[in-house]
Amino acid sequence: MSNNINQAAMLRKDARTVVVVIPSSHQGMQGSEIYTYLADKALNVERGDDVTVYARGQLKLAKVTEVDDTVDFPPNSSIKLQWIVGVVDTEDYLVNTNTDAGIQEAIEAVADKKLRKQVRKQLLSTGADEDMLNEVI
Repeated sequence: MSNNINQAAMLRKDARTVVVVIPSSHQGMQGSEIYTYLADKALNVERGDDVTVYARGQLKLAKVTEVDDTVDFPPNSSIKLQWIVGVVDTEDYLVNTNTDAGIQEAIEAVADKKLRKQVRKQLLSTGADEDMLNEVI
């Protein structure tokens, strides 16, 4: 039996290594931990991507800081490299938050128009000059 517990990954042409930072939930990036994981090249992992990984038996969110197209790990390492679970797809999130922002902007425009109309009506009822109101409201 080989001493290299990562030998299978090193022989795969579809594997690469990625370095990730897993932030501490209490200290942000200050208390973060840095790990090396394996990634399937088909995932197209890039520096800056958010990925999910298993760490200490739990799924964690991590940020990719380095990508290496090879699996080059010390031959006699006692650390078994783990595979990333996947890349976080934020496309739907961005579509939804942008849609919400557009709807909110439309709501505010309607509310503003309604308020202007109410103020104008109140001012006219108190005898304000209509021509002057047309210029300012």
